[in-house]
Amino acid sequence: MTQFTALATFTLPHELAVVQSLLESYQIECLVKDELTVQVHNFYSNAIGGITLSVKPKDLAQAESILREHNFETHLSLQSENTLASEIEFSESARFKYLKLAIQIIVGAAILVVIGVILLVLFVK
Repeated sequence: MTQFTALATFTLPHELAVVQSLLESYQIECLVKDELTVQVHNFYSNAIGGITLSVKPKDLAQAESILREHNFETHLSLQSENTLASEIEFSESARFKYLKLAIQIIVGAAILVVIGVILLVLFVK
């Protein structure tokens, strides 16, 4: 069985399609994981870690170079020492996302209560 190494991750399938086509134009064989899951349930993308694009280890350096050359470096999977920093950065951004979500839920609930009280006052007369 041929081994593949993760090269890049994408949130949405159309982002993957562009990069995959670019790499295949250089005759670099690609393996895609979770593309269909994200196409069917696009809100699962962040939960499952996005769509993963992998290449053969012998093509990894060339593929990284091609992605950097065409300004797709933001999608590159982080390697070795950068991994810990990215996990810390992700956990910080995740905290803010959860805080934002909590605030939206509280504000939404408060709006519903106000609307409920207004309707109650209007129709109970």
